[in-house]
Amino acid sequence: MLVHKNEWKKNIHIEFLDTRLEQAAPIEHFHQVYEIAFFIKANVQIFVSNFKYDIRDGDLLLISPFDIHRIFYHPNFHYVRYVIYFDKACIQEILRAVNRPDLLEELDRCAYRKVALDLKQQAQMGQLCRELLQEAGHQPPDPSVNQLHLSLLLVRLREMMHAQKHQYQDHKKEQKVRLLIDYIDAHYPSAIELARLEKAAGMSKYYMSHIFKETTGMTIIEYVHNRRVIEAQKLLLQTAKSIVDICFETGFQNLQHFGRVFKKITDMSPSQYRRTR
Repeated sequence: MLVHKNEWKKNIHIEFLDTRLEQAAPIEHFHQVYEIAFFIKANVQIFVSNFKYDIRDGDLLLISPFDIHRIFYHPNFHYVRYVIYFDKACIQEILRAVNRPDLLEELDRCAYRKVALDLKQQAQMGQLCRELLQEAGHQPPDPSVNQLHLSLLLVRLREMMHAQKHQYQDHKKEQKVRLLIDYIDAHYPSAIELARLEKAAGMSKYYMSHIFKETTGMTIIEYVHNRRVIEAQKLLLQTAKSIVDICFETGFQNLQHFGRVFKKITDMSPSQYRRTR
């Protein structure tokens, strides 16, 4: 199920997680804030937007707001990681102060969001995360300290992403799935039928459905519904448009279906979700 983490809006929230999972059921969600995950110990696959990442020890991953991500865990594996959540509003002022006002937009434009850290970088990232966690535990915490730490982390992350931008080797299946996702993202307000996708992607609907599920962990219709609900959430939070108008603007054909799908994904009705603004 997809969930949103509205409680972290306009704040920096950091967690240290040390877990051993007995069950390996995939976890699927998105949220309204940025997420940076630093994996100290991991053996997991994460599908984000239109990439599937193999995550190992020392990897760093950035997830933008409203990016659908699905996590495929291996059972009985020991996972250790820091996870940082932050809203754009809480960091924008200090990014302007360090003359990097467009840094988050630059990061959003990076197609590939994983960085494999070397041992020195892992030590530096671990120290920075510990400082963030320590400051978050102060009563009351000084938000300017964590804002400064986070801005330095983001600047370094952009440098590392730029340095490795030519290192990712694409796979044919993932290329095809990205083509499908790009088509859905561009056409979600309209009726999306398998026959149209089949023509756009140049492959049979059976093969197309198979590789999509294999890569993303979702069926094509599940992804379409999730994309439409995400866009509806944005409109509910950011505009005064009526729920009826939002329903049809995001590709749903009737209000009842819109309400049913929206509640299944978010655990709220559209009107309840609007009240979280």
